[in-house]
Order: sequence, then structure tokens, then C-alpha cells
Amino acid sequence: MTSDLCADCGAKITGGTTACRAVFHEFGLRAIDRTIDRASHWMLVDAYALQHPEPYCHSAKSLAAHLTGLCCALEHDRDQKLRATLQRWLNGTPALEKPEVPVARGRLTIADVHRVADSPDEKRVLQEWARSVWDAWSDHHETARRWIRTARERNGPGR
Repeated sequence: MTSDLCADCGAKITGGTTACRAVFHEFGLRAIDRTIDRASHWMLVDAYALQHPEPYCHSAKSLAAHLTGLCCALEHDRDQKLRATLQRWLNGTPALEKPEVPVARGRLTIADVHRVADSPDEKRVLQEWARSVWDAWSDHHETARRWIRTARERNGPGR
């Protein structure tokens, strides 16, 4: 018998964790066919990964990628140059300690975004979901900001 709750994020979705992952992959396909813009797609990936840390944030490096990515989206107006700087930094060998994963990871889930997909509310709900995930990781905001400063210092644009 399948639960109707995702074991990772708590989404109420028929089919539970398997269905939650299927919805995530569906949004990935929308990025390929360009029905969702690139910056929104990356924000969605980062929010989803932070709500599903076992498969997507297993290492300190992967967690740093998603935590700084979400910070970039919400505190730096989805700056794609900054995102590229972060990727260059993470492609190196930064010294990172993996922060503790919070138990509660946001009041909204990808299922909330999926319910309004292709409607005028989609971008707003995606933003609200991302913000709820970011808020759930509030104990690590300063860590994300510090990592961003380090990435800029070491791998800023043109380096």
C-alpha cells in the first residue's frame, strides 16, 4: 500500500514519494520544452532538493549548491552570473562542512506548485514555495551568504 504523503517533504499527493518525484521530473521536462523559464527552473530544482536532502544533498558540496542557489534566487534576484560564479567555485575543491538538515523543510511543497501549473498563479506559488523552503533553512542563511562571498572572491566573473 502506498502512502499519499511524500516521506521527504510531506506533500499530500496520491502516490506519495514516487508521485512527488514524478511531479519534479515533469517540471524538468517543462524546462526542456521552455514552458518554464531557466531561472524559475533552477529555483524549483534548488527548493525541491532542499526539501529532499537524502537523494539530492547527500554531500556538503551538493547541499552548498542548492542552498546558495536558493539564496541567489531569492536574495540576488535570480542573478544568473552569480549562479555561474557559484558553479565555478563548486567545481573546484572548496572546503565545506555540511550543515545539519532541518527537520521541517517548508510549509509548501512542489505539489502546491503542481496544482496551479500552467495557470496565472504558477510563478507566484513557485516563489512562495521557494520562500517557505528558504525560511525553513533560516539557521543556515548566514552560511549560504558566506559561501556566496567566498565564491565571488575566488571565482568572480572573468576569473
